[in-house]
Amino acid sequence: MIPKSFFPQVCLLALVSCCLPSFSAPKEVPPNPPREALKAGRPDHNRSMLDFHRKKRPLGDEQIELLHSLLDAPPERLRVIRQTVERIESMSPEQRRGMKARLKRFRDKSPHDRSKVMSDFKARQDFLNRHWRTLDPPSRTREMNLFRKMDMGERAKYLERIRAIQKGSEAKPSNKSENP
Repeated sequence: MIPKSFFPQVCLLALVSCCLPSFSAPKEVPPNPPREALKAGRPDHNRSMLDFHRKKRPLGDEQIELLHSLLDAPPERLRVIRQTVERIESMSPEQRRGMKARLKRFRDKSPHDRSKVMSDFKARQDFLNRHWRTLDPPSRTREMNLFRKMDMGERAKYLERIRAIQKGSEAKPSNKSENP
């Protein structure tokens, strides 16, 4: 099992790298406030200092905990983690900056808004899985791999195309019932 301290990070990485929609065009990240402002005690009202305030752990504890969690993880979870790491490794610097910006926007949302995003994501994943189950195994594998390699814009077009196909197939049975 992945420890509670790492599970949200791994899940969020898998989620975002795989399918999380882009909320908007990446925004310009404001520069960090000057050190003098921080020293003067003026808070920047930004979550960027969270890491600074976290409790420091002895060197190696995180690595040992992570290794232990990986050893306890089931093969499917290890496969998802490996695919996530491979996707991150294959990202260009620009894609990484965009991903970081999306993660920051997600993290900065209220808990209610984050729940809404996750609910929408789950609904979209369920929709995709229903579509993929209708395909024969080789086509399913091919479609899933293509989807994973698409950028956010291509994924949106892919989803629109599937919706159009499904709407067309829903309309056909009603037409057939009208024509004996």
